[in-house]
Amino acid sequence: MQTIKNISAIASLLCLLLILLSGFIQANAETKYAISEIPAALLKDAKAVIRKNDIAFEISARNRAVEKVTYAITILNKNGLELSVFAEGYNKFLSVRKIKASVYDRSGKEIRTGDNTEVKDIAAVDGYDLYNDYRVKFINPAYSVIPFTVEYTYEIDFDGLLNYPVWTIYPDYNVALEKSNFTVTVPQGFLLRYLEQNVEKGGVFQSIDGKTIYRWTAEGLPALHKELFSPQLDELTPAVYTAPDDFEIGGVEGNCGSWSSFGCWIKQLNKDRNLVSPETSALVRSMISRAGNDIDKVRILYKFLQNRVRYVSIQEGLGGWQPIDAATVDMVSYGDCKALANYMKALLDIAGLKSYYTIIRAGEETSPLRETFPSNQFNHAIICVPVQQDTLWLECTDQNIPFGFLGTFTDDRKALLIGDSGGTVVRTRSYSLEENSRARWINVSMDEHGTALASVHTRYGGLKYDEVSRALVMDDEDRKRFIHDRIGLPGCNLLSFRYYASKTEVPYIDEDLSISVPGYITAVAGENILKPDIMSRSGNISIQTVRRITPIIVKRPSCEVDTVIYDLHGLYKPGNLPGKVTIMSPFGEYSAELLVEGTRLTYVRSLKLFKGIFTSDQYDSYVDFHDRISAEDNRQLVLGNL
Repeated sequence: MQTIKNISAIASLLCLLLILLSGFIQANAETKYAISEIPAALLKDAKAVIRKNDIAFEISARNRAVEKVTYAITILNKNGLELSVFAEGYNKFLSVRKIKASVYDRSGKEIRTGDNTEVKDIAAVDGYDLYNDYRVKFINPAYSVIPFTVEYTYEIDFDGLLNYPVWTIYPDYNVALEKSNFTVTVPQGFLLRYLEQNVEKGGVFQSIDGKTIYRWTAEGLPALHKELFSPQLDELTPAVYTAPDDFEIGGVEGNCGSWSSFGCWIKQLNKDRNLVSPETSALVRSMISRAGNDIDKVRILYKFLQNRVRYVSIQEGLGGWQPIDAATVDMVSYGDCKALANYMKALLDIAGLKSYYTIIRAGEETSPLRETFPSNQFNHAIICVPVQQDTLWLECTDQNIPFGFLGTFTDDRKALLIGDSGGTVVRTRSYSLEENSRARWINVSMDEHGTALASVHTRYGGLKYDEVSRALVMDDEDRKRFIHDRIGLPGCNLLSFRYYASKTEVPYIDEDLSISVPGYITAVAGENILKPDIMSRSGNISIQTVRRITPIIVKRPSCEVDTVIYDLHGLYKPGNLPGKVTIMSPFGEYSAELLVEGTRLTYVRSLKLFKGIFTSDQYDSYVDFHDRISAEDNRQLVLGNL
């Protein structure tokens, strides 16, 4: 019996020790990424803080590499929630593996962890994709007790190399960085090309065991605040761009040590893919047989292209870089930008017209080409046709775009023209202030109730064409909503509308509207108030409360002229008219004038905005220029009764 009691006592003691030990372990459990450890300077204006971003990229051959990543980000408010999501793409040339996700609460306690079983695998498709072998590994932690931290670790295995990693500090505005490391390891003698951008501390290099290691670090960087009219974020962030010299992908070898050699690789991909059927060849020769000159020939073939084919995205195998052959496009009548550009070039080849396949970074607000760093920086293909001491640029994916017109998608930027001897950097067409014009004539009839009945004719030219071109392909209901949104007059009734497009090289769209605006003349304290500027009032630009850092970028010039004629029908009489207003500045020119003739009041407004890059210390002057314009546009005129 005594023995049993002793055993029981020992068991109780062991249980107590286990409880105490468990409490000790729990109390001393490792915590990571506690919010309290973030320096106060990194919390300022931040929606999230990157706690760790370690990237280790090791190249073993020109077509083989492994990238290992540990990434942790603390979400500070709901505006940063989307940054907690993991999304990493893959295809036949790279795989994403060994994914692990962990979530930590504000104190740094791990509250959730998981491996590949939590990862969703989804197709990366959109409404334009027909073939796409690109997929995405996706994790949404779906955790909403803010603040919290999510950490991801994963590896990317490359089987074919063209694009090397880019090390950037900021994934978005209002995100701070605690610490980041970027390491690239290559075999000794292997040439790694890199470009440092806005990097205060350059890379450190060392050779160990037959390998060369490149290392960059950054820490303690506060969040960037978005500024109006600033360069794109990827131009502002500290970054290191890396790229190969010799590379191989999909069994095709290449070199991008120069733009010429990279262009040779593109040319190699396109080789012998410009042949079409004998029937199409004969049709092309027949169509151009009566053309008066080369430009007419190009115009005829471009119209044929627009009527015959449509755009779809095809991203399969080397489809991200290599076009479908012209014969297939000719047969199926669709293709992506590369395929349609290549098809257009095939048609021009049949006609005996020299043309050049050209790759470009497209987008209205995209960053400029890093010209000093040859590498794959492109997402689109167009065609360049030199004709009669001129150059035509052909956008081949849009069935409605005017002949020879680029628009804001590809205008005025560096591109890579693929010529007989490789690639050459060229600049696409820009449009002048006079070409980017909007001229508006408005006739307004006023009645005794203050209702304005207006007939509005507007011509949008050059890049202003882009502002309204989508209305050409809308149905009537969508078009009505589009017009109402652009007019912006409360209570306005749209009575009729009509559009006409002239698809010349510098195209224009004529818009005719009939509108009525009840109460446009308002009675205030016994006086009749009229705002002469009925449709072109500009708003104010916010002044910044802190010193501006970035320059002011105005990418495109423009010109606007409004002539508004009010027929007052002898019901109202203008009081004292202000004199002509003229505002001149380095940013543009503005004028406004009111004239009276009989029962008619005429308002004439002109605004020119200049293209340019202006220094940050000019921002207050820039704001003042636009505020003065806004004040004049919103000027009120007192009318007396007759």
